[in-house]
Amino acid sequence: MLKTVLMAGLALAGVATIPAHADEVRTVQVRYADLDLAHPEGVRTLNTRIAAATAAVCPASDGRNLSEAMEAAHCRKLAMIDARAQAQLAVSRAQTTVMVASR
Repeated sequence: MLKTVLMAGLALAGVATIPAHADEVRTVQVRYADLDLAHPEGVRTLNTRIAAATAAVCPASDGRNLSEAMEAAHCRKLAMIDARAQAQLAVSRAQTTVMVASR
């Protein structure tokens, strides 16, 4: 079974690593250092990037082969769960950061 991992990397390029064998792990690093995750727009952009990374890391299926279609759907589901958990941690950190202004 293909294992997938989406990694949220602060300043890392979004590069897919494609395995030589199906039992290896595929990873895509999702950049978000340029986003303000304390605002909904930044979170929406991060979610869009995660969806694109999920599509890149999971095998495509034309839907004609049920087994392949189920494997692709399962891959996308697991990748999204993993990535969303990582993203939620980043969003929580951004939203709880206290900004102090002084003069």
